Amino acid sequence: MRSKKDKILQVLRVLESIIPGVKGKDPLLVIDEAIDYLRIAKLKAETLGSRKKEESKGELKKDG
Repeated sequence: MRSKKDKILQVLRVLESIIPGVKGKDPLLVIDEAIDYLRIAKLKAETLGSRKKEESKGELKKDG
């Protein structure tokens, strides 16, 4: 059974592989950058979803 420390290190390695520019940095910086990265990704997804919804409404008006 792995220890908590091993699990944390594994998660940090995964984050380092996903988040650009944090490989080999301080673990707290990795976590901080991961939070920022996810917030930005969420905003982009919401923006794209809103844009797609507006485009769909526009197409429905054209067809109607």
